[in-house]
Amino acid sequence: MTPPLIGMLHDRDLQQAMTRQVNKLANSGNLLAILEVLDDRQLIQNDAQRFTMALHEYARLAQEKNEISDHLKKRKNFGGNIGRQVAMIFSSILSVIIITIYIVMRITRGF
Repeated sequence: MTPPLIGMLHDRDLQQAMTRQVNKLANSGNLLAILEVLDDRQLIQNDAQRFTMALHEYARLAQEKNEISDHLKKRKNFGGNIGRQVAMIFSSILSVIIITIYIVMRITRGF
């Protein structure tokens, strides 16, 4: 009669541990000890709280995944804009250096 009670827990490791405990106690025939294992209110509350926290975290991660997927779908050339900006800055700096060298050479050698 204990599997439905143990099945109410959400944590599978906890379910397995309780099943092992109950099976050990079932051989002794001590119903009071089995009841103490199954009627641990603090354990049940902690399990429910952890399950609720896990549900919230899963929902948050699923939402974040969807947001990232939508963002990537909207940007077909993901990273292309940044690459263009870097190329523009690099070419501008290179142009300024070349023009400066040309002007300095013209001034030092004369017009």
